[in-house]
Amino acid sequence: MVQMKVCKENILPKVANLPLFAGYTYDEIKGILEDVQGKFRQFDAGEVILHECLPAVLMVVVVSGVVFVRECGLTDDSRHLVQRLYAGGTFGATFAAIAVKTCPGMLVAEEPSEVLFLNVASIRRMMEKGASPRFLANLYAAACTQGFYAWRKLMLLSCYEIGDRVLLYLKWRKEDGLPSPVKFRYGELAEYLGVNRTALYRAIAKLRKANKVRIEDDTLALA
Repeated sequence: MVQMKVCKENILPKVANLPLFAGYTYDEIKGILEDVQGKFRQFDAGEVILHECLPAVLMVVVVSGVVFVRECGLTDDSRHLVQRLYAGGTFGATFAAIAVKTCPGMLVAEEPSEVLFLNVASIRRMMEKGASPRFLANLYAAACTQGFYAWRKLMLLSCYEIGDRVLLYLKWRKEDGLPSPVKFRYGELAEYLGVNRTALYRAIAKLRKANKVRIEDDTLALA
């Protein structure tokens, strides 16, 4: 892992286009990162970024790559996929406001990824002082985005038919401008959709037969 170097030639160009720093110049971003004790890290695929149940002292901003958020299941050592975070995505944007004590999930780099850690206590002090209102507005937007996607996940899980979950999942990915067709593994997709892998295999087979989806190699897309 690499300790952050706050300089124009290294980190600032990577984070300047992130939604959290929208409307800021390089010099202003540098000041914000110093205020919230920003730390830049690089992770290889499969590396754990945050463990669940540790103190919720860090907010995570994905700079590049893909990060999976997993949560504990009902049995020991079992976890299920809750969310995928792409560049610009955040985890823990609400921690400073609602004083979460422990991290509710485990973050794992699905592919080589770069993340920015921000100190929650520093953000909370910033909120209390009313400092950097533009940054706090961007943080509020990030928190609202998390809430929106949590609501979406509930909608997804409320679908009775597995096929409907698949179609809704693909529809939202397309609307969000994410890569289409999507690379997928049955086990991973079943975990995300909250269904049995065998049942998912059968549901997708029915969708293919009805010409509602298409599969090519390891990719899945709306037909």
